[in-house]
Amino acid sequence: MAPLTEAEASAGIKDALTKGVTKAVEFASEKDGFNTNDDIHIPFPEDMLLMKSTLGRLPGMSTVMSTFETQLNRAAEAAAPKAKDIFLTALTNISLTDALSLVTSGSTDAATQFLRKSTEAQLVAAFKPDITAAISQVGAEAAYTKMTTQYNRIPLMTPVQTDLSAYTTQKAVDGIFILMAQEEAKIRRNPAARTTDLLKRVFATK
Repeated sequence: MAPLTEAEASAGIKDALTKGVTKAVEFASEKDGFNTNDDIHIPFPEDMLLMKSTLGRLPGMSTVMSTFETQLNRAAEAAAPKAKDIFLTALTNISLTDALSLVTSGSTDAATQFLRKSTEAQLVAAFKPDITAAISQVGAEAAYTKMTTQYNRIPLMTPVQTDLSAYTTQKAVDGIFILMAQEEAKIRRNPAARTTDLLKRVFATK
């Protein structure tokens, strides 16, 4: 078999990542795609845990808080389809030289981590408006306002000022990268996951 060219490596890496993005977004956007997946579930924000334990003792607040965490995950699930085009656009940042080294890397998620390192800040910025809209849509924003209004009235407590959009956006992006890494690992490890001739050629030469 002829040696792999940089152009083939580039096309192969982009093909693998395109498949990874597509699968990741499909999984993430399903109902409970985030909520019941322990790998990517979005937890109650850490800087709100004291508020959670404090308000949990007040009448009527336990129900609000028990649904709030689910609502954050619902927001990520609702916004996930919008991530696909944002992530696919980011694939153009991979150069020919980088692609060849990524193909031959011993890491099962080298391409995903390269994409993350080079584009995460832009991805977060681009995805945040969609997450912000989803947070409002699923009721998480209203729940947050109700909780913090109640909590911030309590004397001697440091007011909670969590940026809910920033927190949920980062966690959602983290989750999609985790799912992408899992898909990339399948392609590298399992010949059956190489569903195109290009993927078979590129990753068979490793």
